[in-house]
Amino acid sequence: MSNVHARPKNRILRTLPHEEYQRLLPFSEKVILSAGDILFEAGDRIAEFYFLDSGMASLLSTTEEGSTIEVGMVGYEGFVGAALVLKSNQMPYRSMMQITGQATKIKAGPILDEFDKNRHWRNLILRYLHFVLTQVSQSALCNPFPYARRAPFEMVDD
Repeated sequence: MSNVHARPKNRILRTLPHEEYQRLLPFSEKVILSAGDILFEAGDRIAEFYFLDSGMASLLSTTEEGSTIEVGMVGYEGFVGAALVLKSNQMPYRSMMQITGQATKIKAGPILDEFDKNRHWRNLILRYLHFVLTQVSQSALCNPFPYARRAPFEMVDD
């Protein structure tokens, strides 16, 4: 994995103290992502986060009829892989790059360890997740597609 020592461009990674960010470097890799690249498909098992440094990713949901709708966007303010923070390793929607950019791809374990022990960082990530959930909720209100027909308890893995 890449050992880039420059200050991170991603706004969430940037909040980490230097020493804590340095501990993540052995588990990280800088990646270039082109428009159209798929980071995750809905249902994929995931084991890493993409902290975008530039570009933009769309969070896409597919209706039962096969139509695709954008339910959220991620830029350098956030990351793709929020399901991991919520203790799920399964992606709930497709993540696709809309605008070419770069990201810091980091294995889940070290990020989740930092989340558990660093209260300030955990609170920042939880505020970001609130933002993402708000985007998804707004999308549900604004889209005419009846894509949420199943009760929430039916979606929980056994």
